[in-house]
Amino acid sequence: MTGASMTGSAAAILVHDSTDVSPVAQIGIAHAVQAGNTVHISGMVSVDVDGILVGNGDVEAQTRRCFEQIETLLVEMGGSLSNVVKITTFLVDLADFAPMTKVRQDVFSRGHRPASSAVVVAALVFPGALIEIEAVAVLPNQMAE
Repeated sequence: MTGASMTGSAAAILVHDSTDVSPVAQIGIAHAVQAGNTVHISGMVSVDVDGILVGNGDVEAQTRRCFEQIETLLVEMGGSLSNVVKITTFLVDLADFAPMTKVRQDVFSRGHRPASSAVVVAALVFPGALIEIEAVAVLPNQMAE
């Protein structure tokens, strides 16, 4: 886990990267950026810590892996999936919407339902990825350490 603070005229901004989710440093993005209590999590695709696709051809497995990565980041920052207020899902096939929804309902099965958007796209940047999920969360604490 790494973090870097940036300050400006508003609240401090914390950039958060994790060694426990997909590698992103080589493409120049952060796993998550926190401003105040709000965390914006970059789109997660279903890869392991070495950047290898998980769940090839299986949108349910890929959806679970995306949410596992989001959860890992939130826990490292002092939160949980119950802090998610919005998710945006990108799918390459509309037929994958129903299986993705099934997994999403399992993940958010404790009465917490974040706002959600789903978009069908021609392709995702990572070869073999069927789904990408980004999230916005509001943490209970100010800045995660």
